[in-house]
Order: sequence, then structure tokens, then C-alpha cells
Amino acid sequence: MSHERPAESAGQSNPSHTDRLIEEYARADISELREQLSGYIGFALLVIGGTIAWATLPGRTYRSEIATPAFWVAISGALIFALRKRAPILSQLVLLLGPSIATGLYVNRIAEPVVPYVSVVFVIACSSLQPALGIGSALLNTVPLLLSGLPDSVIYPAIGLLWLVALFSFIFSRGLYTALQWAWQSEEHAERLVRQLRDRQQEINRNNALLVEATRRLERTRNELAAARAYADEARGLKERFAANISHELRTPLNLILGFAELMHLTPDLYGDMVWPVELRRDVAQIFRSAQHLMDLINDVLELSRLDSMQMPVRREEASVAEIIYEACATMQQLIERQGLELNLMVPDDLPPLYVDAVRIRQIVLNLLSNAIRHTSQGSITVSASADDDAIVVSVIDTGSGIPADQLERIFVEYQSIDTSMVRRRGGAGLGLAISKRFVELHGGNIWVESIEGKGSAFHFNLPLVAADSSALVHLSARAPEAASARPVMLLVESDPAVEELLARHLQGIDLIRADDIAGARDLAARGSPRLVLVNTPPLKPDEPVSLPEALGSFGAVPTVITSLPSNSWMTGAMSIHAALSKPVSRKALLDVISDTGGGHVLVVDDDRGFARLMARYLENVPDVASVRTAYDGAQALSLCLASPPDVLLLDLIMPGVDGFAVLDELKARPELAQMRIVIITATDYAHQLLASRRGVLWLGGATSLSVQQVLRYLQVLIDATPPVDEESVPGSAPATDLPA
Repeated sequence: MSHERPAESAGQSNPSHTDRLIEEYARADISELREQLSGYIGFALLVIGGTIAWATLPGRTYRSEIATPAFWVAISGALIFALRKRAPILSQLVLLLGPSIATGLYVNRIAEPVVPYVSVVFVIACSSLQPALGIGSALLNTVPLLLSGLPDSVIYPAIGLLWLVALFSFIFSRGLYTALQWAWQSEEHAERLVRQLRDRQQEINRNNALLVEATRRLERTRNELAAARAYADEARGLKERFAANISHELRTPLNLILGFAELMHLTPDLYGDMVWPVELRRDVAQIFRSAQHLMDLINDVLELSRLDSMQMPVRREEASVAEIIYEACATMQQLIERQGLELNLMVPDDLPPLYVDAVRIRQIVLNLLSNAIRHTSQGSITVSASADDDAIVVSVIDTGSGIPADQLERIFVEYQSIDTSMVRRRGGAGLGLAISKRFVELHGGNIWVESIEGKGSAFHFNLPLVAADSSALVHLSARAPEAASARPVMLLVESDPAVEELLARHLQGIDLIRADDIAGARDLAARGSPRLVLVNTPPLKPDEPVSLPEALGSFGAVPTVITSLPSNSWMTGAMSIHAALSKPVSRKALLDVISDTGGGHVLVVDDDRGFARLMARYLENVPDVASVRTAYDGAQALSLCLASPPDVLLLDLIMPGVDGFAVLDELKARPELAQMRIVIITATDYAHQLLASRRGVLWLGGATSLSVQQVLRYLQVLIDATPPVDEESVPGSAPATDLPA
């Protein structure tokens, strides 16, 4: 159909106007359909009538009773064809009257038996244009048949066939136009839906524009927050590094003060047969106690920095809260009694056990008791505990000075206190409560305070009740790898449990099993179903060539990751040493290590002459020690070792010139010194120090190849986790650390 649909203006959205346009479009298409049918019918009548008339012209087999109606039928067809566009109604009227009258006038003059049935064609033609027009044509053709005088055997069958055709033509034609009407109604409905969708699309476009603007603003805000977070992280890192560095720097001189004070206070006989004045012994004892207190403060600062950097190990085990409280109270009881205070305990013995780090919980109670003692001049201190459905609540209540209401929110902030002058008089640096809060939060609990100024304070903390196999512990025993678990399992190959605890704190939603070596890990992997195997290995030396680790193909199709996480096992493994001590070194710790090594001739190597002398004094008159020598740098230590190899070498790692790492490398290269037992002494954390001075590794592989999808996922995770490269880390720039390899 070539009819053009009425155009709708671009801005028109009135539903009634659109509906009228659709109705006009429907009527136009139906009119066009009838116009085409009229043309086909008129042309057919013209051809048929003209052919019959031409066949019966004079000179041939001329029969006027046939030629005349055929001629009028041809004329009617020509008029129908000519008027179909200009006057469609007149064209339909000609179709109704012309052929029917022309044949009706001659139906009784033609002796042919087919003539009464010719009118059926006209009924079909009229019904195709209009259903009612077919009924009219049947009625119009019935009258001549009834008046024709033909026999009843001809008339009634012809009339019956005529009306039967008229009836079915009416039904078919009516159905056709009804179907067309339904089609246009469906199109109208579809058009309405399209219009609604267009309106919704416009609304969606507007909302999208608003969302784009909101996203742009959110992105700008996110960038600002990221920058602020980066600045905050940098400031926090500087604070943590400052706290850790200053603590380590203070440890060595304080170790000397504490060590010599301990010798003079506890073992004065080391200085010979002499009479110590009572005042001198009292002063030395005071120096020793003050040095211990100062060391505790430094340890608090370092511990707080480790908490801030999430490096504080939490070793969970089943423990009795009642026993922890009793031990802490027994430790502080003498101090409480010297203050003239009364200690009350309200702790039931049937409290359920907890899976906690008993050392940390004991420190929390000690800190709260110490705080109560400092701020209570008379009265009592009460320690209570109770259990509910999901937690145990511990309370420390005092009758001291209390806390002002406007200061309650500050007391758990590090280096904050409610009264600086009072703290100076009674001791404390504003760290005990802050550290206690961190320890409680590491166990998933909360700590809070209730206080009335002038009447006392009540500190409370709760510890959640969790089972040993709870996800809060993220821990599985290596003896039971076959235990069913709905979460993925990671197999760790590492002999140091602290690495397992590090992973358990930071990796969520997984279960850990640990093996000490590759052989044990293979057995666990065969009996269990780990998702991933993590092999912890010492970092590479700067000049050490990189080679494919053998462990990558040791666990079949299970992906294997090999990396360097700080581990104390590196001391005895990668470094081939006997033990390690961190400053400050107590006499007892040193004697325990010497006893374990078997003693003999000892060489102490440290660039701090005072510390080396202290270690030598510690070892004086020790039965297992035959002799003690000292060296103050790595070159001197190597000379002494080559000249007269000691049985035990106490070696400081960080020294100017030839440091402890270089000494270790040189000693390993000499087979004649292989029997020497080496004990490392350092003021810093050995594993972190070693990792900072060498190259870390991160391998990923397995016995089977990784799919492209897996590689892409791994790469995405690595990119997201990799920070921007600092200028100092770029080859050719200044080194990121001044520690030698």
C-alpha cells in the first residue's frame, strides 16, 4: 500500500489527537484497499464482457441476447475502473447495478443452463468491497430469476446457490474487515505503548543526565576523599614509623641502664667482695625500678604503633577468665594494699571458657587496675565478672576521683588524660586505656566507662563467646584437614605459627591449615581439598638470580603461591643461625640461649661498646661460658673468628661498615666455621628488617596451566592491590632503605 500515514507533529503528544490520527490512517488504508479491489474487479469485468461481446459480433456467430448484456457488463467494468479513485461510492453503485441489470434483462432469453448462475460472480465481487453490498447484489439478482419464467428446477437451485454464496461471502468479507479493524486497533494500542515508552525514555534520559551529574560529583568527592585518605595514611604511617623508630632507638641505651642496674641490684657480687652502702643499694634499686618503668612505657609506645599497623599477633587459646582475673589481681595486690585500698573480687568460678589471647586479656585487667590505683586515694577497688547469652562482661570499679562528663570520650585516646598534673603525680602516660581498647577490639569486644566526678569510675569491657571452630578465629588444626568446611581452605607451608595468625587476622572467609614443610604439605593436600597453597619463603638477595621455585609443581592442579611474609623461621632456615634476641636483652634470656647452645667461648659483636660490655658482664661467672671476647664492627669480628673461632657468636645485624648480614655471608662461605653457633641480636624486628633489605617475591603457578580468565582475574587483583611506585623505588634513584643487603 502506497498510502502515506498522516504525519504527527514533532512536539505533539496529546493522546486524543494521536488516536484520531491512527483512526484516519486506518480508514485511509481500508479505502485504498477497496480502491484497488474496485480496479481489479472493473478491469476483470471489462476484459470478460468485452471478450464475450467481441466473440459474438455480427459476421461471426452473432447472438444479440448474449452480445448485448456482455457489452453492458464491459461498459460497467470500464466505469468501475474509471471512477474508483474520483468517485468510489459511484463506482461501487455501478458494480451493484450495472452487471446485475444487464444480465437480469436477458436471463430468460438465453437458453444456456449456466446463465442463471452468472450472478454469483457479481455477488462475490460486491461482497469483496462491502459485506452489505453483496447482500444487495443477491437481492437484486433474485428478482430477475423469479420473474424469468424458467422452470423451477432451474430457478430455485440458482437462487439457493446465489444466497448461499452471498451468505458465505458476507461472512468472509465481514471477517476480513473485522480482522483489519482489529489490526488497526492493535496498532493503535502498540502506538500508545510506543508513546508511553517514548515518554518513559525521555524521563529515563533526564534521570540518566541527573545520575551522570551525581556520578561526576560523587567521583570528584571520591577523589577528594582518596586524597584525604592518602594524606591521613601518610600521616599515620609517619606517626607509626616515628613511634617505632624512636622506641627502637631508645631501647639500646635503656637496655644498658636497665642491664647494669639489674646487675648491681640483683648480683652485686659480680663487682667483687665489697660492702655496698645501704643508700647506694637503695638508689640502685630505684634506678632499676625507674628503668623498668621507662622500658614499659617504650614498649607501650611500640605496641601501640604495632596495633595501628595491624601487626599485633593475637594467639587465641581456651582460657578461663576467672583465672586471668585472679592472676592479674594477685600481681597488683601488694601495690593496692600499700595504697591503703581494699580489693574486692566478685568473680564466679563457673564462667564459660573463652578462646582469647590470655596475655592480652591479662594486660587489659592490669591496665584497668593500674588506672584505678592511680586515681583512688581511699576506699576500694572491685573487680567483677558476669556472663550473658553471648558475652562475658568484666568490670573494674573504684571509689576514686572520678572523671568529668566532658572528658569521658577522651580517656581511650592515646596520649590523652583527664588531668596532666595528676598523671605526673601518680604516674601514667595516657597509653594504658588506649592499648586496652585496642586489645578488646582485637577480640571483637567493646570497652566503656561510667563515672561520677568525686565518687569513682566503673570501667567495663565485654568479650564475645565464640566456639573454637568459629569463623571469628579463622583457624583449623593441621591435624584435622579432612574436617568438612563450607568455606575455601588455604594450605600454608610455614613453620612459624605467627604467619598463620597474621593471615588469619587479615584474610576473611577462608579456613587455614598449616604444614611445617613441603613434605607435610603434600600429605595434607592429598587428604584435604585446599583451594590454594601458600608457600612462605625468605626474600631474595639483591644479586641473587631469580629461578622458578620447585614448590610450584608440588601440589598437582592446586594453584600455588610463593611469597615472603615476615617469619621468625627465616633465622634458622635461610640464615642458618641458632637463635635470635631482640633488644632489650635481659640476663635471663641471654643465659637461656647460651645454655641451649652449650656455652664455651663466646664472641660478642656490637657497634655499641656499652651494650657489648653489658653482654660480657652478663656472661661473667657463668659456668657454661669459658671466655668472652668483644668486637665492635663486622671486620673485627671476621678477623677474630678466623684467628680463633668462637663456639657461640652473639652478632648485631645493623652496624656501620661491614654489617651483620655481610658477616653471616662470609661465615657461611667458610666450611671451617660451620660448627659455630650464631645468635643474632638486633634492636629491630628481624623478619621485617630482612625483608626491607632484600627483594620480596610473589610467584603464582601450578602443575597445570592457568586459563585466560584466571590470569585476567589475578592481574586485576594485583593491579588493584599495587600502590603507585615511589620515585625512590625507581632504578637509578636513591634507595628506599639505608640497610645493606
